Amino acid sequence: MPGSAFFARAMSLLQIIPERPSMNHIESILLLAYFCQFLNRFHSAYILIGNALRLSLSLGLNYNVPQSQTLHQVEREHRVRIWWTIYMLDRFWGSKAGFPVQIHDDDVHVDPPSNLISEAYPEHFSDSEYQVATVDLARIIGNTTREIYSRKKSTESFLQREQKLLIQLKQWVQTLPENLRLKADRPNSKYTVFLHLQFSYCVILAIRPVLLNLLVCHIKDNSSPANEEITPIIGVLSEACIHAARYCLKLCVEEWTSGSVSLFGYAFPAYLFSSALVLTISSLLPLGDPNDLASVDIATEILRVLSASNSLAAKDLYEHLQRVRLCLSHRISDATLSPTNDENMTLIADPTVRLPLEHHSPSPVPEASMDYRNFSTEEVADNLSPCLTTEMTLRNPLMQDFLAQSSFDVGSLDAPEIPNDFDAAFLWSGTMCTE
Repeated sequence: MPGSAFFARAMSLLQIIPERPSMNHIESILLLAYFCQFLNRFHSAYILIGNALRLSLSLGLNYNVPQSQTLHQVEREHRVRIWWTIYMLDRFWGSKAGFPVQIHDDDVHVDPPSNLISEAYPEHFSDSEYQVATVDLARIIGNTTREIYSRKKSTESFLQREQKLLIQLKQWVQTLPENLRLKADRPNSKYTVFLHLQFSYCVILAIRPVLLNLLVCHIKDNSSPANEEITPIIGVLSEACIHAARYCLKLCVEEWTSGSVSLFGYAFPAYLFSSALVLTISSLLPLGDPNDLASVDIATEILRVLSASNSLAAKDLYEHLQRVRLCLSHRISDATLSPTNDENMTLIADPTVRLPLEHHSPSPVPEASMDYRNFSTEEVADNLSPCLTTEMTLRNPLMQDFLAQSSFDVGSLDAPEIPNDFDAAFLWSGTMCTE
């Protein structure tokens, strides 16, 4: 991995627990934590972020500096941005590794990044609107980790917590500034695309346990119930998760074919993996589509190429995805296979089957020599399942009805697909739960 020697040297020089930390020291830890994602070392990243968080607490970064103190605007805003960077990394990376957040929102009393300051000092700060939107999304991810994937006993039903999270996600996308919305008629910046990839990932993360439970029931029963036997709200939640995965993969493919992908980054492989996982499940359920397996093959092939190019994150997730395919091919009995999806199940069983995605050698190549345009956009697009945007899935009439109901009404909904011990059933460890 390029830069590994510098990383090792920096780790040996940095004092992890200084008695009197400085802003430079905290920023150095953040840089090391950020590089850990390229090395696929999320335990190290989580520990480093925790150190940066506690050092920042010792400097009072979780509070606004009183106006009575003579501190330049640039220094004030610098403190604010460092704090929110720590906050975002804690929540985003915690969700990907299955770890709890390390500070609660009740303990944070800092103003959001200021657009006035970024406009007055553009040489020091980037546009704050993107930062604010990312902070708000990180807050929702933290809520999702706590409400859906934690072991705490909740007084609310699963559907009540699900409703709250989806309302938050709907409000987030509705209040996005115009310059951060995806435009179909012109190119979008990679930062805007990344923001919407993260949004789709949040929707997937919030709803996926419902889809997983349907898959478990499907495998146990050997004969899945017809679509009309699934509770309407469970059906609309599952379809929203599937459409979010399809749209997330569509955005990933567009970024891949345009050459905008960071070769050694973690986020892009994670979005591919999450989408492929959901679409694999979709291909096996009556409410899904067997043709989603073609999309899974696209994601698998891109992960394979990234893996061959020495992306450690992609290599790890590629192996996970191959295990998922192998596991499902062995666990689903012949009784569950219809004549329409026998061929698709063969694709799952044989990880060597690939779509004709590549036109160059899969051997490791340096980033500078990889030509992403060798991948045919039209060929790939033809194999993707049609999808709604993730925002459109939250505007589905049945989804709107669910989100508009009172918390009491949602708590009284009869959803036999969600058992009483549903929370305990999905407290799995590892990437299958949170990636």
